[in-house]
Amino acid sequence: MLVADTMNGEPLGDKVGPLRLVVPQDKRPARWVRMLRSIKVMGPAQKYKRISRHRHTLQLLSFSCSLTLLFQAASRIRTYMIEPVESSRRGHHRDFRPCRYRTHLRERRVLACGAHTRMAVRFLQGGRMKRYGHLPMSELAYRDPVFMESFPARPLRILAEYIDPINRLRRQHVGDTIVMFGSARIQPREKSIARLERIRAAARGRRTPEWRTKITAAKSIVEMSRYYEEARELSRRITTWSLTLGVHPKRFVICSGGGPGIMEAANRGAAEAGGSSVGLSIQLPHEQQPNPYITPDLNFCFHYFFMRKLWFAQIAKALIVFPGGFGTMDELWEMLTLLQTNKLSSHHLILIYGRKYWNKVINWRHMVRSGTISEADYKLLQFADTVDEAFDRVRAEMEEHHLVLESDYL
Repeated sequence: MLVADTMNGEPLGDKVGPLRLVVPQDKRPARWVRMLRSIKVMGPAQKYKRISRHRHTLQLLSFSCSLTLLFQAASRIRTYMIEPVESSRRGHHRDFRPCRYRTHLRERRVLACGAHTRMAVRFLQGGRMKRYGHLPMSELAYRDPVFMESFPARPLRILAEYIDPINRLRRQHVGDTIVMFGSARIQPREKSIARLERIRAAARGRRTPEWRTKITAAKSIVEMSRYYEEARELSRRITTWSLTLGVHPKRFVICSGGGPGIMEAANRGAAEAGGSSVGLSIQLPHEQQPNPYITPDLNFCFHYFFMRKLWFAQIAKALIVFPGGFGTMDELWEMLTLLQTNKLSSHHLILIYGRKYWNKVINWRHMVRSGTISEADYKLLQFADTVDEAFDRVRAEMEEHHLVLESDYL
Protein backbone atom coordinates (compact mmCIF):
# COMPACT_ATOMS: atom_id res chain seq x y z
CA MET A 1 0.00 0.00 0.00
CA LEU A 2 1.42 3.37 -0.97
CA VAL A 3 1.35 5.87 1.85
CA ALA A 4 2.08 9.59 1.46
CA ASP A 5 2.18 12.28 4.12
CA THR A 6 2.58 16.03 4.46
CA MET A 7 5.05 17.74 6.74
CA ASN A 8 4.16 21.03 8.45
CA GLY A 9 1.22 21.58 6.13
CA GLU A 10 3.37 21.36 2.98
CA PRO A 11 2.53 18.85 0.24
CA LEU A 12 4.76 15.85 -0.34
CA GLY A 13 7.51 16.39 -2.86
CA ASP A 14 8.57 14.07 -5.66
CA LYS A 15 11.69 12.83 -3.87
CA VAL A 16 11.50 10.38 -0.98
CA GLY A 17 14.10 8.96 1.34
CA PRO A 18 16.09 7.76 3.11
CA LEU A 19 14.45 4.33 3.17
CA ARG A 20 15.32 0.89 4.54
CA LEU A 21 14.56 -2.41 2.88
CA VAL A 22 13.23 -5.23 5.10
CA VAL A 23 13.44 -8.79 3.67
CA PRO A 24 12.49 -12.23 5.04
CA GLN A 25 15.08 -14.08 7.06
CA ASP A 26 15.45 -16.78 4.42
CA LYS A 27 16.34 -14.31 1.66
CA ARG A 28 19.64 -12.75 0.83
CA PRO A 29 19.71 -8.94 0.93
CA ALA A 30 22.13 -8.69 -1.97
CA ARG A 31 19.42 -9.98 -4.32
CA TRP A 32 17.15 -7.05 -3.56
CA VAL A 33 19.99 -4.56 -3.84
CA ARG A 34 20.77 -5.84 -7.33
CA MET A 35 17.11 -5.44 -8.22
CA LEU A 36 17.06 -1.85 -6.96
CA ARG A 37 20.18 -1.02 -8.93
CA SER A 38 18.84 -2.61 -12.09
CA ILE A 39 15.89 -0.24 -12.22
CA LYS A 40 18.05 2.73 -11.11
CA VAL A 41 16.24 3.25 -7.84
CA MET A 42 19.51 2.76 -6.03
CA GLY A 43 22.70 4.11 -7.53
CA PRO A 44 25.62 1.77 -8.23
CA ALA A 45 27.85 3.64 -5.77
CA GLN A 46 25.39 3.62 -2.89
CA LYS A 47 26.22 1.35 0.01
CA TYR A 48 24.09 -0.69 2.34
CA LYS A 49 24.54 -2.45 5.64
CA ARG A 50 22.69 -4.74 8.00
CA ILE A 51 21.33 -2.89 10.98
CA SER A 52 19.38 -5.57 12.83
CA ARG A 53 20.46 -8.87 14.39
CA HIS A 54 16.89 -10.16 14.57
CA ARG A 55 16.34 -10.31 10.83
CA HIS A 56 18.06 -9.50 7.57
CA THR A 57 17.51 -5.77 7.16
CA LEU A 58 19.15 -3.24 4.87
CA GLN A 59 19.56 0.46 5.35
CA LEU A 60 20.16 2.20 2.03
CA LEU A 61 22.44 5.11 2.78
CA SER A 62 21.53 8.51 1.25
CA PHE A 63 18.72 6.79 -0.55
CA SER A 64 16.21 8.93 -2.45
CA CYS A 65 14.25 8.38 -5.62
CA SER A 66 11.23 9.61 -7.51
CA LEU A 67 7.76 8.24 -6.90
CA THR A 68 7.69 6.82 -10.45
CA LEU A 69 10.78 4.69 -9.85
CA LEU A 70 9.40 3.60 -6.51
CA PHE A 71 6.27 2.31 -8.25
CA GLN A 72 8.51 0.36 -10.62
CA ALA A 73 10.26 -1.14 -7.62
CA ALA A 74 6.86 -2.17 -6.25
CA SER A 75 6.17 -4.29 -9.32
CA ARG A 76 9.62 -5.96 -9.31
CA ILE A 77 10.41 -6.55 -5.65
CA ARG A 78 8.60 -9.28 -3.71
CA THR A 79 9.53 -8.33 -0.21
CA TYR A 80 7.91 -7.45 3.05
CA MET A 81 8.28 -3.72 3.34
CA ILE A 82 10.19 -0.57 2.51
CA GLU A 83 10.18 1.83 5.44
CA PRO A 84 11.62 5.28 6.23
CA VAL A 85 14.74 5.46 8.32
CA GLU A 86 15.28 7.56 11.42
CA SER A 87 18.82 7.79 12.64
CA SER A 88 19.74 8.40 16.24
CA ARG A 89 22.71 10.43 17.32
CA ARG A 90 24.89 7.31 17.29
CA GLY A 91 23.66 6.34 13.85
CA HIS A 92 21.71 3.30 15.06
CA HIS A 93 18.24 2.38 13.99
CA ARG A 94 15.34 3.19 16.32
CA ASP A 95 12.19 1.18 16.68
CA PHE A 96 9.25 2.30 14.61
CA ARG A 97 5.83 2.91 16.14
CA PRO A 98 3.27 2.33 13.37
CA CYS A 99 0.10 4.39 13.65
CA ARG A 100 -2.94 4.69 11.41
CA TYR A 101 -5.26 7.62 11.00
CA ARG A 102 -7.77 9.00 8.51
CA THR A 103 -7.74 12.29 6.65
CA HIS A 104 -10.07 13.98 4.18
CA LEU A 105 -7.84 12.88 1.29
CA ARG A 106 -7.19 9.19 1.84
CA GLU A 107 -6.36 6.71 4.56
CA ARG A 108 -2.67 6.80 5.28
CA ARG A 109 -0.31 4.63 7.26
CA VAL A 110 2.63 6.53 8.64
CA LEU A 111 5.37 5.86 11.14
CA ALA A 112 6.12 7.98 14.19
CA CYS A 113 9.61 8.86 13.01
CA GLY A 114 11.60 12.05 12.85
CA ALA A 115 10.32 15.19 11.14
CA HIS A 116 12.41 14.42 8.05
CA THR A 117 10.32 11.35 7.25
CA ARG A 118 8.51 12.12 4.01
CA MET A 119 7.05 8.84 2.88
CA ALA A 120 6.55 5.22 3.83
CA VAL A 121 5.90 2.55 1.24
CA ARG A 122 4.69 -0.78 2.53
CA PHE A 123 4.16 -3.86 0.40
CA LEU A 124 2.61 -7.06 1.65
CA GLN A 125 4.12 -10.33 0.50
CA GLY A 126 3.29 -10.83 -3.14
CA GLY A 127 3.50 -7.12 -3.96
CA ARG A 128 -0.25 -6.48 -3.74
CA MET A 129 -1.82 -3.39 -2.24
CA LYS A 130 -4.27 -3.74 0.58
CA ARG A 131 -7.13 -1.29 1.25
CA TYR A 132 -8.90 -0.67 4.50
CA GLY A 133 -12.58 -0.35 3.52
CA HIS A 134 -13.59 2.45 1.16
CA LEU A 135 -11.70 5.67 0.45
CA PRO A 136 -13.00 8.95 1.86
CA MET A 137 -14.37 11.59 -0.54
CA SER A 138 -11.64 13.54 -2.28
CA GLU A 139 -11.23 17.27 -1.71
CA LEU A 140 -13.10 19.60 -4.07
CA ALA A 141 -10.78 21.14 -6.65
CA TYR A 142 -11.75 24.76 -5.98
CA ARG A 143 -10.91 24.27 -2.29
CA ASP A 144 -7.42 23.06 -3.07
CA PRO A 145 -5.05 26.06 -2.76
CA VAL A 146 -2.26 24.23 -4.59
CA PHE A 147 -4.48 23.71 -7.63
CA MET A 148 -6.00 27.19 -7.51
CA GLU A 149 -2.53 28.76 -7.58
CA SER A 150 -1.28 26.50 -10.38
CA PHE A 151 -0.81 27.40 -14.05
CA PRO A 152 -3.84 25.37 -15.31
CA ALA A 153 -6.09 27.32 -12.90
CA ARG A 154 -5.03 30.73 -14.25
CA PRO A 155 -8.29 31.22 -16.24
CA LEU A 156 -10.22 30.69 -13.00
CA ARG A 157 -8.16 33.35 -11.22
CA ILE A 158 -8.67 35.79 -14.08
CA LEU A 159 -12.40 35.13 -14.07
CA ALA A 160 -12.51 35.66 -10.30
CA GLU A 161 -10.98 39.13 -10.73
CA TYR A 162 -13.85 39.97 -13.08
CA ILE A 163 -16.79 38.40 -11.23
CA ASP A 164 -15.89 39.53 -7.71
CA PRO A 165 -15.79 43.27 -8.57
CA ILE A 166 -19.11 42.98 -10.43
CA ASN A 167 -20.75 41.35 -7.44
CA ARG A 168 -19.41 43.84 -4.91
CA LEU A 169 -20.15 46.90 -7.04
CA ARG A 170 -23.72 45.73 -7.49
CA ARG A 171 -24.17 45.20 -3.75
CA GLN A 172 -22.96 48.75 -3.15
CA HIS A 173 -25.25 50.11 -5.94
CA VAL A 174 -22.37 51.73 -7.85
CA GLY A 175 -23.64 52.95 -11.20
CA ASP A 176 -20.51 54.50 -12.72
CA THR A 177 -17.24 56.09 -11.70
CA ILE A 178 -14.92 59.01 -12.28
CA VAL A 179 -11.29 57.89 -12.17
CA MET A 180 -8.64 60.14 -10.66
CA PHE A 181 -5.03 59.21 -11.24
CA GLY A 182 -1.65 60.72 -10.39
CA SER A 183 1.69 60.18 -8.72
CA ALA A 184 1.90 58.07 -5.58
CA ARG A 185 4.88 60.16 -4.42
CA ILE A 186 3.08 63.50 -4.06
CA GLN A 187 2.49 64.11 -0.35
CA PRO A 188 0.16 66.39 1.63
CA ARG A 189 1.53 69.86 2.15
CA GLU A 190 2.12 69.53 5.89
CA LYS A 191 4.09 66.29 5.43
CA SER A 192 6.23 67.65 2.63
CA ILE A 193 7.06 70.82 4.61
CA ALA A 194 7.98 68.76 7.68
CA ARG A 195 10.24 66.58 5.51
CA LEU A 196 12.00 69.64 4.08
CA GLU A 197 12.63 71.00 7.59
CA ARG A 198 14.08 67.69 8.74
CA ILE A 199 16.48 67.60 5.79
CA ARG A 200 17.56 71.21 6.36
CA ALA A 201 18.19 70.48 10.03
CA ALA A 202 20.24 67.39 9.18
CA ALA A 203 22.22 69.30 6.53
CA ARG A 204 23.08 72.25 8.79
CA GLY A 205 26.71 73.12 8.33
CA ARG A 206 27.12 70.74 5.37
CA ARG A 207 27.60 72.12 1.87
CA THR A 208 28.24 68.92 -0.04
CA PRO A 209 26.55 68.30 -3.42
CA GLU A 210 24.71 65.33 -1.91
CA TRP A 211 22.90 67.46 0.68
CA ARG A 212 22.18 70.20 -1.85
CA THR A 213 20.53 67.59 -4.05
CA LYS A 214 18.42 66.33 -1.14
CA ILE A 215 17.26 69.85 -0.26
CA THR A 216 16.38 70.58 -3.90
CA ALA A 217 14.34 67.38 -4.15
CA ALA A 218 12.51 68.17 -0.89
CA LYS A 219 11.67 71.66 -2.15
CA SER A 220 10.30 70.15 -5.35
CA ILE A 221 8.05 67.84 -3.30
CA VAL A 222 6.72 70.86 -1.37
CA GLU A 223 5.95 72.59 -4.66
CA MET A 224 4.17 69.51 -6.04
CA SER A 225 2.11 69.12 -2.85
CA ARG A 226 -0.38 71.65 -4.20
CA TYR A 227 -1.66 68.93 -6.53
CA TYR A 228 -2.49 66.71 -3.54
CA GLU A 229 -4.60 69.43 -1.96
CA GLU A 230 -6.28 70.30 -5.26
CA ALA A 231 -7.08 66.66 -6.03
CA ARG A 232 -8.57 66.33 -2.56
CA GLU A 233 -10.75 69.41 -3.04
CA LEU A 234 -11.85 68.41 -6.54
CA SER A 235 -12.85 64.94 -5.31
CA ARG A 236 -14.82 66.47 -2.45
CA ARG A 237 -16.74 68.76 -4.83
CA ILE A 238 -17.53 66.01 -7.33
CA THR A 239 -18.77 63.71 -4.56
CA THR A 240 -20.91 66.43 -2.96
CA TRP A 241 -22.55 67.09 -6.32
CA SER A 242 -23.01 63.40 -7.18
CA LEU A 243 -24.80 62.74 -3.87
CA THR A 244 -27.56 65.10 -5.01
CA LEU A 245 -28.31 62.67 -7.85
CA GLY A 246 -29.38 59.86 -5.48
CA VAL A 247 -27.80 56.71 -4.12
CA HIS A 248 -29.78 53.98 -5.94
CA PRO A 249 -27.62 53.73 -7.93
CA LYS A 250 -24.68 55.85 -6.81
CA ARG A 251 -23.56 58.08 -9.65
CA PHE A 252 -20.05 59.23 -10.57
CA VAL A 253 -18.31 57.52 -7.63
CA ILE A 254 -14.66 58.54 -7.23
CA CYS A 255 -12.29 55.71 -8.18
CA SER A 256 -8.52 55.63 -7.68
CA GLY A 257 -5.63 53.20 -7.81
CA GLY A 258 -5.96 52.66 -4.06
CA GLY A 259 -2.44 53.75 -3.14
CA PRO A 260 -0.88 56.88 -1.57
CA GLY A 261 -0.29 60.29 -3.12
CA ILE A 262 -2.91 61.62 -5.55
CA MET A 263 -4.84 58.36 -5.19
CA GLU A 264 -5.12 58.91 -1.44
CA ALA A 265 -6.18 62.52 -2.01
CA ALA A 266 -9.01 61.36 -4.30
CA ASN A 267 -10.36 58.84 -1.79
CA ARG A 268 -9.87 61.29 1.07
CA GLY A 269 -11.89 64.05 -0.57
CA ALA A 270 -14.77 61.64 -1.25
CA ALA A 271 -14.74 60.44 2.36
CA GLU A 272 -14.79 64.03 3.65
CA ALA A 273 -17.88 64.70 1.51
CA GLY A 274 -19.62 61.68 3.05
CA GLY A 275 -19.65 59.57 -0.10
CA SER A 276 -18.27 56.22 -1.19
CA SER A 277 -15.08 55.75 -3.17
CA VAL A 278 -13.43 52.82 -4.94
CA GLY A 279 -9.82 51.69 -4.58
CA LEU A 280 -8.30 49.34 -7.18
CA SER A 281 -5.05 48.21 -5.59
CA ILE A 282 -2.50 45.93 -7.21
CA GLN A 283 -0.02 43.40 -5.81
CA LEU A 284 3.46 44.85 -6.29
CA PRO A 285 6.94 43.65 -5.27
CA HIS A 286 7.22 46.51 -2.74
CA GLU A 287 3.72 45.67 -1.44
CA GLN A 288 1.50 48.68 -1.99
CA GLN A 289 -0.89 49.23 0.92
CA PRO A 290 -4.44 50.57 0.33
CA ASN A 291 -4.97 54.04 1.75
CA PRO A 292 -7.36 54.32 4.74
CA TYR A 293 -9.96 56.49 2.98
CA ILE A 294 -11.33 53.83 0.62
CA THR A 295 -14.81 52.54 1.35
CA PRO A 296 -14.07 49.10 2.92
CA ASP A 297 -16.59 47.20 0.78
CA LEU A 298 -15.11 48.81 -2.36
CA ASN A 299 -11.47 48.04 -1.56
CA PHE A 300 -10.24 45.71 -4.34
CA CYS A 301 -6.88 44.03 -4.82
CA PHE A 302 -5.78 42.64 -8.19
CA HIS A 303 -2.98 40.35 -9.24
CA TYR A 304 -3.29 40.92 -12.99
CA PHE A 305 -2.64 44.42 -14.31
CA PHE A 306 -4.91 43.95 -17.31
CA MET A 307 -7.89 43.10 -15.08
CA ARG A 308 -7.25 46.23 -13.04
CA LYS A 309 -7.10 48.28 -16.24
CA LEU A 310 -10.39 46.78 -17.35
CA TRP A 311 -12.14 48.00 -14.20
CA PHE A 312 -10.65 51.45 -14.57
CA ALA A 313 -12.30 51.73 -17.99
CA GLN A 314 -15.38 49.49 -17.73
CA ILE A 315 -17.76 51.80 -15.85
CA ALA A 316 -15.78 55.06 -15.86
CA LYS A 317 -17.29 58.14 -17.45
CA ALA A 318 -14.23 60.37 -17.01
CA LEU A 319 -10.50 60.15 -16.31
CA ILE A 320 -8.83 63.04 -14.49
CA VAL A 321 -5.07 62.81 -14.84
CA PHE A 322 -2.92 64.67 -12.32
CA PRO A 323 0.88 64.92 -12.59
CA GLY A 324 2.46 61.50 -12.29
CA GLY A 325 5.05 59.06 -13.54
CA PHE A 326 5.08 55.81 -15.50
CA GLY A 327 1.92 54.36 -13.96
CA THR A 328 -0.06 57.53 -14.56
CA MET A 329 1.10 57.79 -18.17
CA ASP A 330 0.33 54.11 -18.68
CA GLU A 331 -3.33 54.67 -17.71
CA LEU A 332 -3.47 57.85 -19.79
CA TRP A 333 -2.18 56.16 -22.96
CA GLU A 334 -4.48 53.19 -22.37
CA MET A 335 -7.57 55.41 -22.21
CA LEU A 336 -6.46 57.57 -25.13
CA THR A 337 -5.92 54.50 -27.32
CA LEU A 338 -9.32 53.08 -26.43
CA LEU A 339 -10.93 56.43 -27.13
CA GLN A 340 -9.07 56.93 -30.43
CA THR A 341 -10.06 53.46 -31.67
CA ASN A 342 -13.72 53.89 -30.59
CA LYS A 343 -13.48 51.16 -27.96
CA LEU A 344 -14.73 53.79 -25.52
CA SER A 345 -17.61 56.19 -26.04
CA SER A 346 -16.65 59.41 -27.82
CA HIS A 347 -18.24 61.27 -24.89
CA HIS A 348 -15.71 59.81 -22.46
CA LEU A 349 -13.92 62.73 -20.80
CA ILE A 350 -10.13 62.75 -20.45
CA LEU A 351 -9.09 65.78 -18.42
CA ILE A 352 -5.39 66.64 -18.07
CA TYR A 353 -4.84 68.58 -14.86
CA GLY A 354 -1.81 70.91 -14.64
CA ARG A 355 -0.59 72.24 -17.99
CA LYS A 356 2.64 73.51 -16.44
CA TYR A 357 3.74 69.98 -15.62
CA TRP A 358 2.36 68.09 -18.59
CA ASN A 359 3.56 70.51 -21.28
CA LYS A 360 7.13 69.96 -20.04
CA VAL A 361 6.71 66.20 -19.97
CA ILE A 362 4.88 65.76 -23.29
CA ASN A 363 4.93 68.15 -26.24
CA TRP A 364 1.42 67.51 -27.55
CA ARG A 365 1.56 70.13 -30.33
CA HIS A 366 4.84 68.69 -31.64
CA MET A 367 3.10 65.35 -32.08
CA VAL A 368 0.46 67.08 -34.22
CA ARG A 369 3.06 68.97 -36.25
CA SER A 370 5.04 65.78 -36.78
CA GLY A 371 1.97 63.96 -38.04
CA THR A 372 2.08 61.20 -35.44
CA ILE A 373 -1.38 62.22 -34.22
CA SER A 374 -4.08 64.21 -35.97
CA GLU A 375 -5.73 67.41 -34.88
CA ALA A 376 -8.85 65.41 -34.06
CA ASP A 377 -6.78 63.15 -31.80
CA TYR A 378 -5.41 66.18 -29.98
CA LYS A 379 -8.93 67.45 -29.39
CA LEU A 380 -9.68 64.29 -27.41
CA LEU A 381 -7.72 65.96 -24.61
CA GLN A 382 -9.10 68.64 -22.34
CA PHE A 383 -7.03 70.66 -19.90
CA ALA A 384 -7.58 72.40 -16.57
CA ASP A 385 -5.33 74.28 -14.15
CA THR A 386 -7.65 75.04 -11.25
CA VAL A 387 -10.18 73.13 -9.17
CA ASP A 388 -13.02 75.42 -10.29
CA GLU A 389 -12.17 74.94 -13.95
CA ALA A 390 -11.89 71.17 -13.61
CA PHE A 391 -15.13 70.79 -11.63
CA ASP A 392 -17.13 72.95 -14.04
CA ARG A 393 -15.86 70.94 -17.01
CA VAL A 394 -16.57 67.57 -15.37
CA ARG A 395 -20.05 68.58 -14.25
CA ALA A 396 -20.96 70.01 -17.66
CA GLU A 397 -19.79 66.88 -19.49
CA MET A 398 -21.58 64.52 -17.11
CA GLU A 399 -24.86 66.45 -17.24
CA GLU A 400 -24.76 66.69 -21.02
CA HIS A 401 -23.83 63.11 -21.94
CA HIS A 402 -24.09 60.75 -18.95
CA LEU A 403 -26.89 61.90 -16.68
CA VAL A 404 -29.16 59.12 -17.98
CA LEU A 405 -27.69 55.83 -16.84
CA GLU A 406 -27.68 52.84 -19.15
CA SER A 407 -30.08 50.09 -18.06
CA ASP A 408 -27.32 47.45 -18.12
CA TYR A 409 -24.69 49.49 -16.35
CA LEU A 410 -23.31 46.39 -14.61
